[in-house]
Amino acid sequence: MATIKQEIINAAEPDGSDGPDRKRLRRAEDQGSSDDPNAQVIKLLLANDTLNNENSELKMRIQQLEEALRNRPSIDIGNKVEEMDNWIKKLEKIHDEDIDLLKKSISDLAGKIDGKIDNLSQNVDNLSQKNEKVEKNQQKKLDKMARNIEQNEKDLQKFRQKIQAKIDKSMKAENEKSMKHMNEKFEKFRKQISAKIEKSAKNEEQDGQKKLRRGRPRCPPKSKIAGRNRWDR
Repeated sequence: MATIKQEIINAAEPDGSDGPDRKRLRRAEDQGSSDDPNAQVIKLLLANDTLNNENSELKMRIQQLEEALRNRPSIDIGNKVEEMDNWIKKLEKIHDEDIDLLKKSISDLAGKIDGKIDNLSQNVDNLSQKNEKVEKNQQKKLDKMARNIEQNEKDLQKFRQKIQAKIDKSMKAENEKSMKHMNEKFEKFRKQISAKIEKSAKNEEQDGQKKLRRGRPRCPPKSKIAGRNRWDR
């Protein structure tokens, strides 16, 4: 797409030759003349070459002005320049307002982001503090549990020792009782055996005496014996 400058130059000299109008436009452009209305238009158009991409209405007006310049050489350039200047001022105002609004929006957004970041940082700090507190409480519980386990082990050891002492005492008493009972039984058995042995010995002695008596001669009657019986000596 040709620029506004090129279109105006082509409109001034359509065949592309270096005619007097074209030379005059170039000279006015080079010298920055303020006497030539066309040169002023060219200067304004060149200074705002990018405005046709920023505002469609201004672009339409510029196209209308270009068409008028091509078709009506005797157009009132002063009014068009003034109108063009008004449109440029409006566009600049709109542009400035848009920039201010954009800056304000960016500032508000930055403030909101900063606020959210601050809140997030605060939440992170609070969460870190909570986690630290939870870890401390958990550590305290673990330490307490470890102490309880150690104390329980000590208590269990004492209980084992106490039970073992009771078992030992009970076993000792039971052993003593058993030994006493066994001794009593043994003594009873010994007495029984002794009694049986004595009885058996006595019986054997009596049997021996009986046998001896049977083998002895008949004793005379006691009335015939004077003094002690000789068999009893």
